[in-house]
Amino acid sequence: LFFFSGYVFEISMSYARKLMQPKNKVLRALGSKIKYEIAIGLNGKVWLKCDKIQNIVAATNVIYNSEFLAEGQTEKEVVDKVLKRMRK
Repeated sequence: LFFFSGYVFEISMSYARKLMQPKNKVLRALGSKIKYEIAIGLNGKVWLKCDKIQNIVAATNVIYNSEFLAEGQTEKEVVDKVLKRMRK
């Protein structure tokens, strides 16, 4: 759901708990590239707000694509790969 005040989407409850960890690498890597506000519920609902629609799409893709990282893949690599694809 798109709203002027942000975007709401769902992730798994177990992944929501991982994202809520204080030292979560996905959100830290994302924050180094994009300014955003996020609220994550234990029920898996995520509210995300960015300054541009393109950044909302990119941040959502980063979050979705980071749930199941390939062996040896880092969160920073996922962020860089998604942002590179979005800028083409």
